[in-house]
Amino acid sequence: MPIIDSREDNLDVSKDVQRHHDKIKEIVKKKLPEIISQEDIITQDNKGKKIKVPVKSLSIPDLRHGKRSGNGGGDGEGDGEGEGKKVGMGQGPGKKGDEMGRKPGQQQGEGGESKAGNDPGEDMIESEFTVEEIVEMMFEDLGLPNLLKKDLATIEVSLGYKITGMEKVGPMVLLKKRPTAKNAMKTFWVLMGLLQEKFKDRSELDCFAALKQEGGGLYEAEQLLLDPNFKHDLKQVEPFPIIGNGDLRYFDVQDKKTSETNAVVFAILDVSGSMGDHKKYISRAILFWLVQVLRRQYTNVEIRFIVHHSSARLIEEKDFFRTMESGGTVGHTAFSLVNDLIKSKYPTDIWNVYAFYFSDGDDFEPEKTGKEMKKMLDSGINMFCFANIKESFEEKSWGYSSFTNDADLISHIKGNWPIETVYLKIENPESGRMDSMEVITGKDGFPFIAVTISNKAHVFTVLREFLKKNR
Repeated sequence: MPIIDSREDNLDVSKDVQRHHDKIKEIVKKKLPEIISQEDIITQDNKGKKIKVPVKSLSIPDLRHGKRSGNGGGDGEGDGEGEGKKVGMGQGPGKKGDEMGRKPGQQQGEGGESKAGNDPGEDMIESEFTVEEIVEMMFEDLGLPNLLKKDLATIEVSLGYKITGMEKVGPMVLLKKRPTAKNAMKTFWVLMGLLQEKFKDRSELDCFAALKQEGGGLYEAEQLLLDPNFKHDLKQVEPFPIIGNGDLRYFDVQDKKTSETNAVVFAILDVSGSMGDHKKYISRAILFWLVQVLRRQYTNVEIRFIVHHSSARLIEEKDFFRTMESGGTVGHTAFSLVNDLIKSKYPTDIWNVYAFYFSDGDDFEPEKTGKEMKKMLDSGINMFCFANIKESFEEKSWGYSSFTNDADLISHIKGNWPIETVYLKIENPESGRMDSMEVITGKDGFPFIAVTISNKAHVFTVLREFLKKNR
């Protein structure tokens, strides 16, 4: 007959579910560089959008009965040391990570050559995550670098209303029915006690009838009981609530607030003719995830979107990720616009100011652009991040060539600003090789960082470089 475990905790699988969720999350974290470079994520409306991530199925170990041998892995029997030694379950030469229940080399032919087999392949499942969940995994330890709590920039931000207790006064919409009714029943018994104490010659039922007839009015009930002709036909005492002003109870609702620092982010995109589809895609991929994390972590951050070719203009966010333009590259128009906005609307003594620039660095007037950039830096902004986007391998093979160093912003920056250059070794998930990425940072607190990128697989690395809190 079957044995059934009827204990209540027998069906509690919450720990198993959480363990499975954590393992899936670890797998997805390793795939983040591939996930966030998917083009379909940043080209559609992503509110509530689900991102499908294929992961290897996590199966339960399959334990089978079998003979035990001296080395824990064969079919021999015996009692001696070595061959034939009996061992307990889980002992033997196996180690963590070994598969159970399969014979090694089962599908190999003569000479070790592989042959067609009938073993099942790896089971893959698709786990779904929202953009918000992906953002949470991406930036658990990151945020805006050098964010300062400036006296004039700190404001109170409402986090919503929270019930914190109970009050005796308030609007009827916040009335707490249960404690109010409880107090009203107490009032009934208090008034009944007062009537019985005063009219000892009257029965409890008489006092109740008078109080009931007058709707809980004590003075009126007393007048009835003073009348010798007062009669009633009630058979039993049925308590009812008598609500006075002192019986009402209301929810105490407080506006929960927190102090938060003002921050404005200028997202500047080069949409000139030299920015091909590959470069524009990398720019938008970085910017898309940048906007997601800023919106998640900072309630009061303003993001201003600017595009430029030979001239610059402010545009709406909905147009920013689909603008396709061409023309010459004159970057100083964008930074002149930023400087005007800082001066007129976002002074750095009140605002934390950040600028993120996405361009291939080819500029017809690099000295003027560099001058406007330096003016912006000297105004006291918190950080200026420059994604220097270069052509892909395919574009190079098609014969595309960049401008000369005389028109290259990075060359101008290296020759005139207090910076230093390092090279990061990062794994390319597409090729499996280690790539080198140039990272330029300002010296002695100079708030500047530039990263050169040509492969969409490196988008995640650029984001992590831009969003180091303690840079």
